[in-house]
Amino acid sequence: MRSFIAAARLRATRIPDSTRRFFSYNVGTPLGVDIGWSGVQQVLASGHSLGPPRPPLNDQVTLASSANDLVSYHKHALAGRFFTKRATLAEFKRIHLTNSFFPNDTVGYAKGGSVDLLADSPTVADFHALSYAGQTVAKATPVTFCFVVNWMSVDPNSTSDALTPAFADVINGCLVAIKQQLA
Repeated sequence: MRSFIAAARLRATRIPDSTRRFFSYNVGTPLGVDIGWSGVQQVLASGHSLGPPRPPLNDQVTLASSANDLVSYHKHALAGRFFTKRATLAEFKRIHLTNSFFPNDTVGYAKGGSVDLLADSPTVADFHALSYAGQTVAKATPVTFCFVVNWMSVDPNSTSDALTPAFADVINGCLVAIKQQLA
């Protein structure tokens, strides 16, 4: 994957060796320890880290990208530049085909994600993020986009799940406005 990221010139994109190790490290385990998904779920449910929590953006184990990289990736992927076979591009599009957040009668390809990482103290803010990137076509014009919001909060009710409806409304409103402008 890292060689693909380098070849695609996604310079701001960083991935961990293992997503579970990324979450494990963020909830306080030593570098390289994997507590498994059930362990991660237990830590999140308890609200208490296994050791000092670490910021998700760090120099050891991180998972990050930029809006520019995500737009570039989707633009090139959906144009078929990363695939040698038409069938592979067709499968990629099938997997990413969605009507979530898109205006009525609009085809879109996108992938989203969210995260809520706990701090170890009620006075230290938790980290939260939502992301949605992809491409739609409006009046034969490809429109590639990335929406990202991240925040820190000590409010236990300030989660990605709580913000998702408003985030979806913003995305839909932007894509409706773009479609109207290109119509």
